[in-house]
Amino acid sequence: MIKNYCEEILAFGQTIQIFRLLLAGMFIFIYEGVHSNV
Repeated sequence: MIKNYCEEILAFGQTIQIFRLLLAGMFIFIYEGVHSNV
């Protein structure tokens, strides 16, 4: 049961990493777009 719990935490951590990468990518995309327009 404890092992299963650890696996869920690891999977959740990977999901957060992917979400953070997507968020960072969107931020950079918007940031570059705003500065190229000015």
